[in-house]
Amino acid sequence: MSPKQVGFTLIEILVVLVIIGIISTFAVLATGDFGASKRIEVAADTFANLVRLAEEEAILEPAVLGIGLTANGYQFYRYQLQVQMHKGQWEAITQLRILRARQLPSGSQLIVIQPKTVNQPTLVINSNGEITPFRVQFGKTQQTPLIQVEGAHNGVVKVSELATLYSK
Repeated sequence: MSPKQVGFTLIEILVVLVIIGIISTFAVLATGDFGASKRIEVAADTFANLVRLAEEEAILEPAVLGIGLTANGYQFYRYQLQVQMHKGQWEAITQLRILRARQLPSGSQLIVIQPKTVNQPTLVINSNGEITPFRVQFGKTQQTPLIQVEGAHNGVVKVSELATLYSK
């Protein structure tokens, strides 16, 4: 007489684990955004840090810099004064790789709340560090924005989650 075996076989345990894995996969696929929110958050943080860097660059050079904003990216500019002609013009910054033109991640957008202007560049950074006050929001295309970046005239740039702002 052999004693009665108690418990599950290895095959039974593996089958249950496979079923749990399949159900978990479908749950993640149904609810997840595959990191799109994180990419938008990183893009907003990058924008804020580059604005701060451009402020420092404007003070150190000294120069007047600008930032042109579009729905899917932004470009940094330098104001070039032509003394003989008594005028100047904005030129895209190409020699500083860190201040190159940037595109937002696919499926995301930038919304300019303030200032409301059609001129490029949208934001101007003076050689004393002052900046055009601004408020821009980052989010998924055709959806409620997730992140807001604000800049004050004194150059202070702040990043905040909109869900946190709306809940206050």
